[in-house]
Amino acid sequence: MSGVVFTDCTPDAAGDGEDPYDDPWLVAALAGTAVHLRRARITVGDGAVELLTVWQPTGSGQLVRSSDYAALRLDGSLSTRELRSARAALSTSMAAEGAVSDVSLIGPFCTHRDRRTGGPATVLGDAAQAELAACWGAAPRKPIAVVSWGDTAPDLAGLPGKVRNDLRTGLRNERRWRRFTPEEADGLAEDYVALMDDKDAAARWRLGTAFFAALAGDARLELWVASIHGEDGVARALFARSGRRAAYLFATRRGTARGGPAAALWVAFEGLQAIGVRDLLLGGGVSDEPDDSLWRFKRRFATRTCPLYLGAHLFDECGHRRAVEDGLARPLPSPCTVSPVSAAAAPQAA
Repeated sequence: MSGVVFTDCTPDAAGDGEDPYDDPWLVAALAGTAVHLRRARITVGDGAVELLTVWQPTGSGQLVRSSDYAALRLDGSLSTRELRSARAALSTSMAAEGAVSDVSLIGPFCTHRDRRTGGPATVLGDAAQAELAACWGAAPRKPIAVVSWGDTAPDLAGLPGKVRNDLRTGLRNERRWRRFTPEEADGLAEDYVALMDDKDAAARWRLGTAFFAALAGDARLELWVASIHGEDGVARALFARSGRRAAYLFATRRGTARGGPAAALWVAFEGLQAIGVRDLLLGGGVSDEPDDSLWRFKRRFATRTCPLYLGAHLFDECGHRRAVEDGLARPLPSPCTVSPVSAAAAPQAA
């Protein structure tokens, strides 16, 4: 038997202190729209699975997704059959509470806690992560980059030659490493809006001044900005920190700023390491194409790459289609598991 309990995230709620994408207030702030955050705990056999879920109301039902780069937390030993049972129970409960669809984005920091030893949770290995994703109906979508370092400062020596040259060029300029304040938000927002205009970016990437001001004004978030200021331009990069992990959120460049993006990233490496961060999630490219320019940039700094797993579950086909038509959702990615209820309710062809 499996049981599912949803717990609303209240204003004083916090994450596990070890993963930015487990911080409900960062997840809510990045959503850019009104969302309702709920922790789900699915009990099956002698174990359980926990995750943060994001609910977005629409006129046709609730759109549900995991947090970006979600970390599922396994409590106790769960077999493949039990993991599949947990996912089925979660789908049933989501549908019963008005969800029309659910999208899972599973990142590299899913954990397992062994109840027998009573020790702390440990990050799943690659094989266990892949098995969990498959049981959750998700498949590898695109590679993502992670940078890890120990108690010593990052070392330039291990980087490719072109990256070292870019860094030396950029690091000749003024470097800044600061908490993300409203004043810092003004400069980053101005450059971000101009950059998205220049790239003719899709609507979902177009975030305005109010979005960045809200991030900077939320005292519950620990955000840092690295910047390089030179005669030929400015490069900035924004990061969220939670305990020993951090996540790369946004980056901008104004002017040529030769070597600036690489140098800003390096300034962040040194700054994050100094405040106790040991793993930085850089993420992937804009697309899943191997020649994506953002991905090429990130993988040059990675100490490891791993898949981002993506999958979807459809509970109400008509409801999700209306949300897409209203501009509130995108078509679901594959693989997509269609629930029997949705299949039965779908309109039949004449």
